[in-house]
Amino acid sequence: MKIFKPFIGACLLAASFFAQGTLIHFDDLPTNSLVDDAYISDGVDFLTGDWVAATGFGETSGPNFAFSQSGNGSVNISNGFINQLNFTYGAFSSANVSLFSDVNGMGSLLVSSILSANNAANSFDSISIDFTGVARSIVIQGNAGDFAWDDLMFTAVPAISEPSILVLFGLGLIGFRLAKPRPIYAC
Repeated sequence: MKIFKPFIGACLLAASFFAQGTLIHFDDLPTNSLVDDAYISDGVDFLTGDWVAATGFGETSGPNFAFSQSGNGSVNISNGFINQLNFTYGAFSSANVSLFSDVNGMGSLLVSSILSANNAANSFDSISIDFTGVARSIVIQGNAGDFAWDDLMFTAVPAISEPSILVLFGLGLIGFRLAKPRPIYAC
């Protein structure tokens, strides 16, 4: 019983900070279809009418990747994501990837990275972009049709309401309080 209460308290406290990994690979979409809100159930919304699922060269998880028709595509993640963005990309010309703290490329710029052209050999390269904070949008700036990506991976902030987090946090603290060692008195 002495170990059980601290364990429950620690579990509830940890659950209040839980985040989950998300992978978007475009393979569940028909070729040549617009991505748009295909991943809205995951809290991910691609710029309407811009991102297209395609097949062809260099994709890493096959058969599909997505490319930006305008070259200036954006993606919003409703609850945000933390720490790192990973993906594979192919670009006929250099492109800039920027992460912002609010949707639609608004708020604070968290990080910006220039991706070099790499598609002369029809291949995709892996990239990992580290940052601090909570990003809610990804903005790609490049030439029309020149940038494509696949296997987007990020750690999404969970869609738990603030009152739920506070309840879990409070229960964790109560669990720790109940587990506080009490003095033993000799008879």
